[in-house]
Amino acid sequence: MERYWVEVLRPELDHLVDEELKRVRFGLKVSYFAHDGQKRKSGEPFIVHPIAVAALLGGLKMDADTVIAGLLHDAVEDTDMTFLQLELLFGPVVRRIVEVRRWGSQRRWSDHCHALGFTLLFRSAITPPTSLGRD
Repeated sequence: MERYWVEVLRPELDHLVDEELKRVRFGLKVSYFAHDGQKRKSGEPFIVHPIAVAALLGGLKMDADTVIAGLLHDAVEDTDMTFLQLELLFGPVVRRIVEVRRWGSQRRWSDHCHALGFTLLFRSAITPPTSLGRD
């Protein structure tokens, strides 16, 4: 897990402050252990997917909650984690982003949306329309 943090995720998060980095790192730990033992069709560990999503969101300079949601976007669907647990660990914003992402994927949007589309979907779930794009 340390290698994923040092080599993949942390380099994309220079825009976050120390407290936010600690939250994201905790999100990585939760996602890593939640997906422990799961494999992708390619045979690689499943965790590489949520880490890649989170790194992409970090590279887009998204806030800590959005990056954490990227790490945990499959956790409720593919593990024993519940939305309540997600909220207790990371707050209502992360829960809402993951709920909206799950809602979108159930409508087959995931086949047609790349990370930027999901990012806008995530942000629109928690941000008033008048403030989108002002970061």
